[in-house]
Amino acid sequence: MLFVENHCIESENADISLQTVAVKVNSETTIAELKVMAVLQLSLPQDDLSTIRLRLEDSGFGALPPFYEDEVVSTVGGLSDGSRLLLEIGRPPLPNQVMLFLCVMKSSKVSASLELTAEKSMTIGELLSLAVVSAGLESSDWHLRRLNWNGDPLGILDDADVTIEQSHINHGDHLSLEFGCLPPKGFLQLSIYLFPNTASMSRHQPAFLQQLYLKLQEFLTIQNDVEDGESSNASGDSNHADYRLIGTICISKLATVLDLKDQIRTLDVISEFVVPTSKFLRLRLLQSKRLGRVVRLHQQTLQKLKIVNGCELGVQLLTDEEDLRENQLLLDVCLQSDKDRTYGDSRELTWDTSQGASVSHLCRAVANVFQLPEQNLKLAKHVKEKFEWILLTDTTTSAVTTSNTREKRKKKYANRADIRHAPYNLQDGDVIGVKVVQEGELLSKDDFATAEDYLGQERIRKEADDEQKKREERRRRLALVDEETGTNKRRGRTELPIKIHVDNFS
Repeated sequence: MLFVENHCIESENADISLQTVAVKVNSETTIAELKVMAVLQLSLPQDDLSTIRLRLEDSGFGALPPFYEDEVVSTVGGLSDGSRLLLEIGRPPLPNQVMLFLCVMKSSKVSASLELTAEKSMTIGELLSLAVVSAGLESSDWHLRRLNWNGDPLGILDDADVTIEQSHINHGDHLSLEFGCLPPKGFLQLSIYLFPNTASMSRHQPAFLQQLYLKLQEFLTIQNDVEDGESSNASGDSNHADYRLIGTICISKLATVLDLKDQIRTLDVISEFVVPTSKFLRLRLLQSKRLGRVVRLHQQTLQKLKIVNGCELGVQLLTDEEDLRENQLLLDVCLQSDKDRTYGDSRELTWDTSQGASVSHLCRAVANVFQLPEQNLKLAKHVKEKFEWILLTDTTTSAVTTSNTREKRKKKYANRADIRHAPYNLQDGDVIGVKVVQEGELLSKDDFATAEDYLGQERIRKEADDEQKKREERRRRLALVDEETGTNKRRGRTELPIKIHVDNFS
């Protein structure tokens, strides 16, 4: 039993436009036959059935792409007994077509959303032209980017000659149309954002450095005021401070990190500051506009470092030359106050893991930063997305023995001492909370939480409760439909007995 809701009639009467009928189908019914049965039960005109189509309404993702009419009900993904379908105006996709969800991005915001139906044999260049025309845009300086199911950006579609099918773009995929021309083959187009290096803005710095950072902060403040705070963040941590897009750079994939820094120095904004050499710049990959992995090794090529087209990079001005090695991690450490659960200004810690990467090694490095006894410090990593803290504790090394019928393998040791790996996965930009404790004092992750963490957790719980209420409302609506159509509670799948025959090997 499937429920079909009529979205074909535009009327002020909501009861007519949202009329719902229950349609009985079997496993061999096609979508085209289902559409005909729904049209008959809804008493709609049958003059031109090719101008209406069916699509599935999902409780979590909304309306999914229209169905192919030659598909059989039993083979359609997501379709089950009791599903709600929408009957709407629009031509159903042909077997050689895909329907794509497209959002037009302007100033990092979605300005419009539309649906495109394209031939699978169409090239990416032709799809781009179709998207620009469908969105009513005049300029051709646009490009397409893949999005995941949650709307987060993925890779740019930079090969204009390959087809949609060859690019593995599927029916119902999400794409974004973004401003900017694509670079030539073999080149990368990178967006450069300026971030303040707040951890280096010490009161004890020389006067000329104080003036430098005041000028930088003034620039960011003015630009963010112009943009009405569009690019700023009020979180207050140095890892996600005020930032500003200062330009884009087109550079070869085979260029080195030093070449990239040299080119960044030519940007108008950077040229206003006194930057003696390119080693006074620090580059970091951005993840959701947060400073992440440091782009290391000046002589390494961008291709080797897996810098891809469309990457966003954050640049920070430094007080000294820097050339981080692979065994060095850049962390933000902050000390919790004894009186309340607030933290002081974060400090940058360049942690050398060549002598060890355990919690005790990190604790020793943190103790040197704050000039505190190592045995009285407890550390925790902040998980910003969840507003939670993870206590960092050393785990013992356990031995694992494996064997088979042919030979006994050597013992393998599961080394959990390296906190750069699971379960801690420590990496550049992580915030480490530091708490001074008495000997023998036991702590939990809640001892590191702040008022902002509790507010964030409450917001997450509220969002989860809202989603739960939406699902309950949907179930209530479906129950009303069952009652109005005279159907009983929707049947689940039929349970069948299973017989397992085991031979006698004795």
